[in-house]
Amino acid sequence: MTVPDDARTSSTDASSLRVYVVNLARHTDRKQRAALACAEQGLRPDFFTGVDAQDADLPPHRSSLTPGEVGCLLSHRGVMRKIATAEGSQYSLILEDDVVFHDNFRGNLQSALELAKTNGAGFVQLGWLPLTSRPPTIRLWRDRAVTRPLLRKIAHAVHRSTPVEPPALQRLDPTWGTHCYLVTPEFARNILDFTDGRVLGPYDAYLRALARLLPQEMWRARFPLAGQDWSLTSSVDAARTDGPSGHQVDSRGRLYGRPSPHAKA
Repeated sequence: MTVPDDARTSSTDASSLRVYVVNLARHTDRKQRAALACAEQGLRPDFFTGVDAQDADLPPHRSSLTPGEVGCLLSHRGVMRKIATAEGSQYSLILEDDVVFHDNFRGNLQSALELAKTNGAGFVQLGWLPLTSRPPTIRLWRDRAVTRPLLRKIAHAVHRSTPVEPPALQRLDPTWGTHCYLVTPEFARNILDFTDGRVLGPYDAYLRALARLLPQEMWRARFPLAGQDWSLTSSVDAARTDGPSGHQVDSRGRLYGRPSPHAKA
């Protein structure tokens, strides 16, 4: 179901958010699964038919890339073209059809939207995966610790400028994962310009490089609002069954493998 543009007037209202789900035409089962998951969150998505590397004539690209990686980038570029034509700073939510929403996704999404608007973010990575195969347990423990209410209150008492509520977003380079993110029309145009020409890397690698050029506009959720269903075959690399690191992180900063014990499919 498509929501009229005039019903999406507030860029900080999750209920009026334009939502796109990238899905390959042959993956009808995944489309149904994603539609149900979105409905449970009160989201009304537009499904975008992605570039299927099995059928498409792929453009020039680095030989080390899999056809699926090229198709993934082209698919997201297609979504960016649709978003780039919009006026104003309205955020769009981009999902892939294997997305798994973590606990309290809707509430966390609303908070992320408000913070993104306040900070002038053009891109917010809401779902992300650890970069390395070695779980970043110490960093995650530290990040969880600074969100504890008692520690926040003590820090606020010592330094009044420290907010009691921990910020849900951080201005950090994106990590792996393009299954859940926010983007504005203006930033969609930046992505199109930056990814134009010969395909040199995966889509998320381009985003990491773009963060070096536009660090003020690219933000990431402190803890992922969504993960991926690794029981589904990867469209990027069919041989991959456990993600790039073998671990995911839930909305409370806890590591898990697959399947997620803290996620709602």
